[in-house]
Amino acid sequence: FSGGTATSTTLTNFGDLSVYSGGSAVSTIATSGEIGVEDGGFVGNTTLNGAASIVFFGSATSNESIKLSGSGNLVGAEIASAFDATVSGFAAGDVIDLYDFASATSATWANNRLTVTGPSGSVQFALVGNYGSSAFSVIPDGAGGSEVILGGLFTSGADNVNFNSLTTTQALLISNGAEIYNSMDGNDVVVLPNVAAYQLTSNVRWNPSST
Repeated sequence: FSGGTATSTTLTNFGDLSVYSGGSAVSTIATSGEIGVEDGGFVGNTTLNGAASIVFFGSATSNESIKLSGSGNLVGAEIASAFDATVSGFAAGDVIDLYDFASATSATWANNRLTVTGPSGSVQFALVGNYGSSAFSVIPDGAGGSEVILGGLFTSGADNVNFNSLTTTQALLISNGAEIYNSMDGNDVVVLPNVAAYQLTSNVRWNPSST
C-alpha cells in the first residue's frame, strides 16, 4: 500500500506486506512471511517473531526500527550504503543480508553499531544489544552479496563440527578466518580431521600441532 498508515498489523501464514513510497506500517508483528519496504516507505516498531523477513529495497533511516524475536529471521538491504535502520534482538540463527555488498571480510561491533567491511569499503548501522566486538561472522549469500551472522564455527551453544565433512556454512566461516582450535566450551561434539582432510578449505590447512 502507499499513501496511508497500517497500525498493529499481524502477519501470519507466510503472508506478504508491501510498503510503498508514502506509506507507513507501524507496530507490525510478523511471525512468518515477508515485509517489503520500497524506497520512501516507512516502518516503525516492527517485530519479526521467528522465520520472518523484512527487505528494504531503498533507503532505511535510523528512525525505522526492527526488533528480532525467536530465531531464523532475515533483515535484507538491497542498498547496503543506504541502510541505517535500528536492529535489536539479533541472535544466532538470524541473518542480515546486504544484497549489493560483495565479498565482505569482517563485521565488528562497538557502541551499538555494527561495521561491515569489504574490498569496496565499509557500511555501518545500529545494532542494539550486548555483543563482543568480534562476535559476528560474514559469509557470501550466494547471490553476489554478503550475510552477517552471529557466531563463528563454535558458539556458546552445543555445536556439532565434523572436520572431515564440513557443511557449506562451516567451510565458509573457516575460509573467512573463524577460530578452529580454541573456541570449544565443553558442550560441543567435534570430529578431528584425518590426514586426507587436513586441507579444510582452499586457504586453510589444519595444523595438528595446534590441538
